[in-house]
Amino acid sequence: MIYIDPPYNTGKDFIYRDNFSRSSKEELEESGEMVDGKLLTTNAKTNGRFHSDWLNMMYSRLFLAHKLLKDDGVIFVSIDDNEVANLRLLMDEIFGEENFVGELVRQSKIGGGSDSKYFVKEHEYCLCYAKNIEALPEFFIEHDDNYIKRYKEEDSKGKYFWDTLARGGLKNPIKFEVKAPDGTILNDNWNRSKKRFYEDLESGEIKFKKIGNSWNVYFKQRLNKNGRKPRSLTSSLGSTIDGKNDIKNIFKNDKIFSYPKPIKLIIFLAKIITKESDIILDFFAGSGTTAHAVMDLNAEDQGNRKYICVQLDEEVDEKSEAGKAGYKNIAEIARERIRRAGSSVAKAMKDKEKISEDKKEELGKREK
Repeated sequence: MIYIDPPYNTGKDFIYRDNFSRSSKEELEESGEMVDGKLLTTNAKTNGRFHSDWLNMMYSRLFLAHKLLKDDGVIFVSIDDNEVANLRLLMDEIFGEENFVGELVRQSKIGGGSDSKYFVKEHEYCLCYAKNIEALPEFFIEHDDNYIKRYKEEDSKGKYFWDTLARGGLKNPIKFEVKAPDGTILNDNWNRSKKRFYEDLESGEIKFKKIGNSWNVYFKQRLNKNGRKPRSLTSSLGSTIDGKNDIKNIFKNDKIFSYPKPIKLIIFLAKIITKESDIILDFFAGSGTTAHAVMDLNAEDQGNRKYICVQLDEEVDEKSEAGKAGYKNIAEIARERIRRAGSSVAKAMKDKEKISEDKKEELGKREK
């Protein structure tokens, strides 16, 4: 898996270069349409100047990323409205439009927006592309307690709940007539074939139930042992504030790095696709969120994932909070975060082991 959080090209980040726009004059001089301040053409190609440098910077990195991915690997790229359309086109070219997996829409903040003229923007995107979508396994995430609560009944095949078989809005609805117990004919959009319908009715997987004067058809919606499908629209993957608090917990100062991604976002993405010994690459490492997330996830599920973090030694302003704290460049911030996060995770694991040993000792005493 590759995850990157590149500059959004908004000009609002202060830690690293985040403004790749050029003036009309710079664009014309580079294209050869202006020499010594004089226009040589009447066609002023100024439209692309706000995006061209950013796209050039991204193209070479994404091209290499494509080569590095395994056949069943994926890349996730965080981005916002400013460049999402251009990024889609760029990734379609490099990875192939057929390998586009999906676009995650994440609520990144709640409230605010007093400086907004039109909409208050509370979301960001995370694009997902496969190296080869034919080799990509299905995505599943763990069942949470609230999700499992619905599965109140159980038989020899496992847990289930009764769900309606007739569905509106199906992409490929299957329409046919079925006869209710009293002879009433039902004609609706069903989510399974006629042959399977009667097989499931025979085996008890489907039942008729009359509510008032109407018959409804229900089927056993079974709990998938692999997990459940992740949703593309989410508000539970951490916000800007969560990312800020992650930094504060490590450095005791939330201004050391601007707009870091929350740890829980990277953990969520890694849980979807990685196995316990996979490699996760981040070549816009920033403050080292990906490394921190991988260590936390390994501690959670006893995995042995490896991370590779790449970050240029871009200088930080001496007057910034990072500069005042003694950090000369972003790479130093990332290395220090990884060191501190590693120590914190190791301590937490030791504490957990100690608690476990104490519980065993207590149980031993009770048994005696």
